[in-house]
Amino acid sequence: MILRVCAFSDAGRRLAARIAAAFPDDIVDVRESQTPLDAWVADAFASNLPLIFVGACGIAVRAVAPFVKDKTLDSPVVVVDERGRYAIPILSGHLGGANRLAEELARRIGAEAVVTTATDVNGLFAVDVFAAENAFHVENRDGIVRVSSKLLAGERIDVSIDPKIEYPREDVPAELRLRGFAPEAPCDVLISESDEFRERATLRLVPKTLVLGVGCRKGVDADAIERLAADRLAAIGAPGRWDRVAAVASVDLKRREYGLALFASRIRAPFVVYSAEELAAVEGDFSESSFVREVVGVANVCERAALREAGAGAKLLAEKAARDGVTVAIAERKAVVRTWKRRSTL
Repeated sequence: MILRVCAFSDAGRRLAARIAAAFPDDIVDVRESQTPLDAWVADAFASNLPLIFVGACGIAVRAVAPFVKDKTLDSPVVVVDERGRYAIPILSGHLGGANRLAEELARRIGAEAVVTTATDVNGLFAVDVFAAENAFHVENRDGIVRVSSKLLAGERIDVSIDPKIEYPREDVPAELRLRGFAPEAPCDVLISESDEFRERATLRLVPKTLVLGVGCRKGVDADAIERLAADRLAAIGAPGRWDRVAAVASVDLKRREYGLALFASRIRAPFVVYSAEELAAVEGDFSESSFVREVVGVANVCERAALREAGAGAKLLAEKAARDGVTVAIAERKAVVRTWKRRSTL
């Protein structure tokens, strides 16, 4: 993950350095004082990069205001006071993960997270957090407010899940009432890959089932990765369908590879890595390279990483393709509800 951090005073810059040290596995980009703030923020929003402002909330609000567009597209923004007492998510708390980032930041630097989103304050099921946790694409963002308003009014919501989608029968939140599929009457939330019955739902969630496995040489830029990944999506009949990508996976040696992390952020997909040992344990016949084995410890990264992240029952839809120092493969995972609960950490 790439984090953008900005400070405005000597005390703030000292805290920014502490924040960078607190995220050793991530790429923390601390703004240089000579870099224009508006250009720095614009660049972050263009790639969906999380922003941490060290200073007053007002400064952060004014800085990001010109770039705020839509809750499904905005970068997550967190403000920390320069003494490091409070971490306050102010934008994209649920879908963008700012609430979770604030909580993790608070844990790592000894601050208190101040979360103000209504469902969190009232201890209620948050449908947009649920979508993000389970890699579901929100097809109609206006439905989030309507469903959340119903929950906040003390009502239960009706959820209809396509039988092709597995889900845990335990720990279903009390606010939810699971209904059969297809819904004969209007329902609040419909979870399905099909367009059928979509007009009967207030909010429509579509499972993301594609995992991009990526290998790359050191220093490759995000554009090169994006070009090849786009070609591979087109090859499986899903041109431009970044909204179907559940994750970008690679080997842990690439954890801090800037271009790879930036690409994942651009397409709004989690970037996950596995050790060479974990990738070597993936079963199957793969296109292997002795050079890659010598460098990273496993002879094929992209195909193995795609299948490892996709999980049991996954299959390769696109085998390894290579170009410009990049390799990409695509796996398809089962559409499932993995959890009803929110993760507490990044």
